[in-house]
Amino acid sequence: MNNYHNLANVQAGKGDPCRLIGMTAGEIRGFQSDTELYAREAALKAEGIGGWKLPTIAMNEHFSEAAGLTFAFGANAYSGVNGIFFRYGTTNNHFLPAAGDRTREGDLTFQGSYGSYWSNEPVNNKRASFLIFDINSVNPDDYEWYNSSISVRCVRQ
Repeated sequence: MNNYHNLANVQAGKGDPCRLIGMTAGEIRGFQSDTELYAREAALKAEGIGGWKLPTIAMNEHFSEAAGLTFAFGANAYSGVNGIFFRYGTTNNHFLPAAGDRTREGDLTFQGSYGSYWSNEPVNNKRASFLIFDINSVNPDDYEWYNSSISVRCVRQ
């Protein structure tokens, strides 16, 4: 298990939110140990509900170097939404929208200009890494404060 994803961090609003899919806030608050948290994650995965996680930096690096990486902005936007397409393997195309971000006041900014998506790897106790892209480039390993409003992209474990 990722040492960062433990009960203390989850209850403090840190950890990997994708691994909590299928759990209620009350359920999470009621856990008394890491063992209980991990057992519930395993049970949800066995039920086909759980089994999600934030991508690693290595996954984001693979994404940024993927054959078939296509920038879809302006006239090439996907159904009017700016973003990028990428391909894992030979047939699966995935689209990430340029969702922008939110200010501390909650305002949406830079929508359609860039996209940023958390990874599951902390840089230190105040920052974590994330993938960011705009019309010209992809950076798979930037970092930002935990309280930043960056999009979450869950992948299967």
